[in-house]
Amino acid sequence: MSAFPRIKEAAPFLQVAEADLAKKLLAAGLNETDLDDDYVFRFSDFRDAFKESPIASVRKAYRALRGGKDGEEKAHTGKGLDERTEQLRAIGLKVRVDDASSETLLGLYIPDRPNDPVTNALKKRFGVTPIIAFREDGTLAKAEILQYISDIEQNYPKQETLVVDGKLTKLWPIGVKA
Repeated sequence: MSAFPRIKEAAPFLQVAEADLAKKLLAAGLNETDLDDDYVFRFSDFRDAFKESPIASVRKAYRALRGGKDGEEKAHTGKGLDERTEQLRAIGLKVRVDDASSETLLGLYIPDRPNDPVTNALKKRFGVTPIIAFREDGTLAKAEILQYISDIEQNYPKQETLVVDGKLTKLWPIGVKA
């Protein structure tokens, strides 16, 4: 295992010899292929094995052993961070997704993603009530939807249609795309 190139890259971060790092990994029951498995090679276990090293060094070594991938981020999406996850983190740093305003959620809503955190937050808020309207080009009629949501909150009657760009448009529940 000491010939494994990732160990050569990781050892300097921890200020240990390559052979010592290889021994610790073997003692933990890990082999070369385990380093790519999110469920076997976890950061928390690696951190515990190197408690004496500064945390930043441990993180850098872990990333090097993972081949430059951050396993903690990879575990959330199954394939690393994508642009969508970055957008969600941007609002997640300020508020939880469930607590974001309807305007913010609608700005991030993608109807093609039924299991998306934004879709789930909107479903919790509005259930199966049809509130989504689309323009003729397939984009979300955000301003009209927000006005309709405001009307519903003021106890106006619920509707099945909404006027978008001068045309009567059917309303859809969250997670359904016209």
